[in-house]
Amino acid sequence: MPVSKQLGSYSDMPPVLDKVIKAGGGRLTLPTKGKAINWRQRAHKFRKLSQEKGIEKYDNLVFELDEEVVVMKIRQPYQELTTLDGKKLKLDDGLEAEAEKLASLIDEGDIV
Repeated sequence: MPVSKQLGSYSDMPPVLDKVIKAGGGRLTLPTKGKAINWRQRAHKFRKLSQEKGIEKYDNLVFELDEEVVVMKIRQPYQELTTLDGKKLKLDDGLEAEAEKLASLIDEGDIV
């Protein structure tokens, strides 16, 4: 049976996926491996349809199968990045610089 292309057909997904995100991951056990495969397929389609509507909160979810269990994990940024000789490299996502700038504005009294 083909999966629906209508986001409204996946109203069962947000309650589960929102809890998984809040918990930092989760496992959904279904009666059979076939049902787990189908659920994972629907979860992927829901995420794709959500992205098309500008909903990004499900983008970092990873769905894996372990027989009749769908294992849901949050894709994490690199845990540790090093040079080839082992020196740690820092990934700058821009947030730290923005936070420092905001903190200096607050300290200077420009923002109350």
